[in-house]
Amino acid sequence: MRSIFARFRLGLVLGGGGARGGAHAGVLSILSDIGYQPDLIVGASMGALVASLAGTGLPPSKIIQILLEARFTDLISVDRTGRGLVGSDRIESFLKRHLGGADLRDLKPKVAVMATDLLGREAVILDEGPAVRAVLASMAIPGLFPLVEWGGRELVDGGLLTNVPTQAAYQLGAERLVAVDVGGGNWSTDVTLNNIGNFNAQLQRALYWLLSLSKREAAFETWLRSAMLTNDKLSEYHLQLFPPDILIQPAMPKIGLFTMEFLEDAIRAGVEAALALAPEIRKLANRWYHLRRPATPAGRLALVPSKQLSD
Repeated sequence: MRSIFARFRLGLVLGGGGARGGAHAGVLSILSDIGYQPDLIVGASMGALVASLAGTGLPPSKIIQILLEARFTDLISVDRTGRGLVGSDRIESFLKRHLGGADLRDLKPKVAVMATDLLGREAVILDEGPAVRAVLASMAIPGLFPLVEWGGRELVDGGLLTNVPTQAAYQLGAERLVAVDVGGGNWSTDVTLNNIGNFNAQLQRALYWLLSLSKREAAFETWLRSAMLTNDKLSEYHLQLFPPDILIQPAMPKIGLFTMEFLEDAIRAGVEAALALAPEIRKLANRWYHLRRPATPAGRLALVPSKQLSD
């Protein structure tokens, strides 16, 4: 039996939430100041992007700079293939500029990202293979962005089934865990087509054409509220089954999925939320922290090997 004074492996989970994921960069800056150095980072959707940037060795200040300097409106174009509304070519180029040709196995700390396999009807963990393709898969909001083919799998947004993937972190060896939930509970769902128009005018026009209803904004709002309600409830259930030692939930009631103009506010919210829990995080950062947690439930997620990656 492991001693209660054994050295624990530290993990960090970064959940999905679109523009709200800017809070992750703020949290990382405080964790770095405190000395919480994770051995493993697991991310979903926007959290997968921030996790991968951290895995390249970039300091939090540089990650914040990348996010604030990115012109997200320039990364969005209407998809012409019929596989989504938004093309992924420009986003892929952005990822390549910052991740290069890195394989997930090359990143340190170890990084894994979540995706959802539509054919297999399951959440999957990507911890090897091209980092750019893995992040594209994890961020592929169904119907909005094209899915990513990975061998015999069709992968979409990792937050669809496991928006705050604590189970994956434990499965990959984390023994003490900080999780950041930016997706649920404390935000307004007032994200209409007008808000998306602020994000990108081409996308707004495409959505207007697609919906072609007299009450376009109301229809989209109803759909979004319903989708996010399901997502939030799944996350709550998941966190109850696989609770982290510390759960950080930045307060961002006015920041929606597509409001990239509020990234700086999201970063600030992450800083404030992490600072509020700094004493607890500092204790956890001590790898000889002696308290035990109850065993988490059994059950394993699928690990997808890079040999399944299609050419």
